[in-house]
Amino acid sequence: MSSKPCADKRRSVEWRSRSVEWRRRSVEWRSRSVEWKRAKALVAGTAVCAGMLITVNGATPQVRGTTAALQYIVQGANSGVAAADLRAEHGVVLSALPIVHGVVAKLTADEVTGARRDGLAISRDLPVKVEDATSPADTTSAPPSDYVDVTGASSMWANGINGAGVTVAVLDTGINAKLPDFGSRVVGGIDIANPQYPQTWGNDQYGHGTFVAGLIGSNGVSSNGQYMGVAPGANLVSIRVAGSTGATTESLVIKGVAWAIANQATEGIQVLNISLG
Repeated sequence: MSSKPCADKRRSVEWRSRSVEWRRRSVEWRSRSVEWKRAKALVAGTAVCAGMLITVNGATPQVRGTTAALQYIVQGANSGVAAADLRAEHGVVLSALPIVHGVVAKLTADEVTGARRDGLAISRDLPVKVEDATSPADTTSAPPSDYVDVTGASSMWANGINGAGVTVAVLDTGINAKLPDFGSRVVGGIDIANPQYPQTWGNDQYGHGTFVAGLIGSNGVSSNGQYMGVAPGANLVSIRVAGSTGATTESLVIKGVAWAIANQATEGIQVLNISLG
């Protein structure tokens, strides 16, 4: 009996076995391919989630994609309209500025583009300094002794006019209300720089606001009358918009002006002094 048919059957079985093995391996590779695709999708999804809008509170940067959010003053028909339009663009509204029909908000570059497309006026909420904040305020130099003559204050004094009955609001770094040169004439104020402590307007950690208030209303007690303000009888109101660094922002200055207007009658404000750079 010939062995050839048996050999052919054996080879056929081997080829079938190999075919089954290749099919099994093909299924494994397809399965691995699916797993890789799933892994890639998971990584891509994670990356997208990491770049999506993150709502933040306070000064922490908001991120959308790779663009950090910056602080802006946004103006519309009124502050309510500006806030509504910004929320439609996913912006983070921080506070209202009704006096300029706007709000303070944190926006990414894309959100700024969208808001401008909606007709909103947008500008950066830039820093404002009472003077060069890289160096401390000069608290040792006295003003020229003839400045009351140059300003015409001495002639006013001669006619019995010393500011009595007038209230001047000083929008600055605060006023040290404990100085004897002011007596009890620092009659009120607000601390906008630290809204959680609005009653700390009688402090001045930087010194500039107290210096300005002295030029306006010091009675000269600390210098035995040598250095007096131009209106030594005037009352003072402290609107504190900057702290120990002497730096603030445009939005805080706007809030300070708005407070002075809103409280003009209550505080008796007749003059608003702003000495900012």
